Amino acid sequence: MAQSARCAGRLGMSEHRDQLGRFKPGAPGRKPGALGRAPKMLLAQVRAMGPTAVEKLWEAVHAGERWAVEAVLGYVLPRDRVIELDRPAAEDVREALASGDLSASEASDLTSALVRLHALEAAERSNARKTISVDYTVRIDDDDDSAAEKYKAMIGAE
Repeated sequence: MAQSARCAGRLGMSEHRDQLGRFKPGAPGRKPGALGRAPKMLLAQVRAMGPTAVEKLWEAVHAGERWAVEAVLGYVLPRDRVIELDRPAAEDVREALASGDLSASEASDLTSALVRLHALEAAERSNARKTISVDYTVRIDDDDDSAAEKYKAMIGAE
């Protein structure tokens, strides 16, 4: 009993907690994803180390430390190889694959990209060729019967 009383005092028992110090259902508590004191303090310490860590990494790179160079290049260089082609066409991909300049997976990725590009270009050309339908409204005054008759004859109305 004495232990539960100490626990209750330490946890700050209130009407929102049960006898074991847990929040009752529906009681206000820490929101999901909210950080407690320890993670907040640790995050603040890591942020404070940032400038020192960058300085040490800089020194290690200049000292020729392989791990430091690999770490920096891992963040700076793109993960995939950059492939430059004079003109993006299926023939270029075939030639590069045959000559060994491209692996089979790189050729497959390039071919998929080319198919998507050609589909996009075809859709753009299709949209450019569509004609715009314009709806003209003709106003006919009741006073001018001859104009009304000509219009009706033009559209085939009786």
